[in-house]
Amino acid sequence: MEEKKSGIKKFFEEFKAFAMRGNVLDMAVGVVIGGAFTAIVTALVEDIINPLIGLFFKADFSDVVIGLGGSSIKIGAFVNSVINFLIVAFVLFVVIKFVNSLHKKPEAPAELEPASAPEPAAPTLPEAWFAGRADGGYSIVDENGTVTPLSNPDAVLETLFSGGFSLGSWETSEYDAEWDAVHDEQTHYALFDSAGNVAVDLDPVLAELGVTGKSSFRGNSCAYSSGRLLVPVSPFEDGQKGVCLVLNEQGELVFTFGRAAEGPLSSYPRDDAYHDGVIYVQVGPSDTYLLDVDGNVLVSWKQAGDQPLSLGYGYYQKVNDEGKVYGYDGSPLFDAASVNGGDIVEGRLYYEQPRGSGIVAVEAERENPYGGSNKDLAGLYSVGTGKWLVPLGEELDAFGDANDGMLWVRTAQAADDAAVQAAAEESPGARAPEVEPVLHSAIMDAEGNVVFDASMAEAALGIPEDFVAQYLHDGWWGICSDNLNDIYALICIQDGVFLGAIDAPPNLANYPNSGIYWL
Repeated sequence: MEEKKSGIKKFFEEFKAFAMRGNVLDMAVGVVIGGAFTAIVTALVEDIINPLIGLFFKADFSDVVIGLGGSSIKIGAFVNSVINFLIVAFVLFVVIKFVNSLHKKPEAPAELEPASAPEPAAPTLPEAWFAGRADGGYSIVDENGTVTPLSNPDAVLETLFSGGFSLGSWETSEYDAEWDAVHDEQTHYALFDSAGNVAVDLDPVLAELGVTGKSSFRGNSCAYSSGRLLVPVSPFEDGQKGVCLVLNEQGELVFTFGRAAEGPLSSYPRDDAYHDGVIYVQVGPSDTYLLDVDGNVLVSWKQAGDQPLSLGYGYYQKVNDEGKVYGYDGSPLFDAASVNGGDIVEGRLYYEQPRGSGIVAVEAERENPYGGSNKDLAGLYSVGTGKWLVPLGEELDAFGDANDGMLWVRTAQAADDAAVQAAAEESPGARAPEVEPVLHSAIMDAEGNVVFDASMAEAALGIPEDFVAQYLHDGWWGICSDNLNDIYALICIQDGVFLGAIDAPPNLANYPNSGIYWL
């Protein structure tokens, strides 16, 4: 019995689902309203519209019949149907239009004015710190000129700021009495942070390597580049050997050299040894190596057949070869003699080089057709891009070391006609006066694009057109005078883009990791 009830229940549920399939109520309402609306339209046409039409002409054509054989073609009835359809359609159109007019049209949304493109935000200058030197000793100076004294007033800062740290040293003093109780006349080494505090104590590292007592940094070899800080230390104590520390940006020891029994790591860095990611080391009088920042050999004297001189990561020249630039695989990539031709002779590499980014200084001579002295020519050529930054000629006045792919260049441009005319008016009737050329400075990339010149900075900074630029660290450059003492401003260039210029803080120490070469 229960099974029978269950079957009946299932039957009615299926019927309910069938009957209510889709929107049944809406369909039913539509059918009812549609039937009623049809009756209204029919009555309007038959009872009102047709009688009105009949006042003017006969609207009934049902009598029109065409006989054809035994059949009748009721053409009139067909015409009546067409006329009736047109009338109904017209009436339906008018009624629907009237009903729609009763509904308030929604207001069209107001047209939004196109949003103006946001102005690009001014680039934010990164924080920077510099070594400040005054009568009271060394301090930390930020880019805004805020001075922070060192926690140890006896410390001397050596490498200025290097990736967030500055390398400093000091002699035995009351500052570190505990250490001095063990090592008398001890030279201490540490990395100072931007707050002037010791962030990384290097004494334990050097003690483990056998360097205790008095010592010093070796020459001007301390340098920061490509995320590495090079720290060469020369001990004064008998029996102790020099050692060079290579630290990363966190102050952690990456590797050491100068104490190994043999091989390239037994060598010692030459002065200005570290530049553009390449460490230049020497074993004995002539056995030299180029190392990368992890201590791997890039080129050796044995490989090159001569002492290799680094031109930046990827390129080197040989001491006894005045003309060629080589890749690390030994293949020649550029020959300065290629500039020879016509009246240009003696093409060779200049004795000083930018030492970075594969940019080389080239010199040559233009022969004097009258037998006098030849004209000296010079230019700057990018081996990597195959472009002249400064074409070979008489315009190149000076240049610096390449850093971060940037190079300071100063050219001498002939004086304009107005200057020549003014000089002639001062000495009428005399031999044509010599007018000093106009010097113009710029910081350029390896493609020869001008990244910065004096016109890009605010006039209030007072940067002259012939400024000298010294690379500082982390994209910061000091814009200064020829004597490198008067600093006009600091500028920041990162990823080949000039970010901005600010007033230079006072009391900045000299920066040793940049070379300036006057032609």
